Amino acid sequence: MANYFNTLNLRQQLAQLGKCRFMGRDEFADGASYLQGKKWLSSAVAQG
Repeated sequence: MANYFNTLNLRQQLAQLGKCRFMGRDEFADGASYLQGKKWLSSAVAQG
């Protein structure tokens, strides 16, 4: 299975990144089951 994000062109990738949001604490009341079955992207920036 191909990585969904990598199949998008740059403009579409930037649009998707613009839709990111932080999850509320209450959304983790049932653990991370909220994410089960969903496609998600986790990104981090390393500072050196």
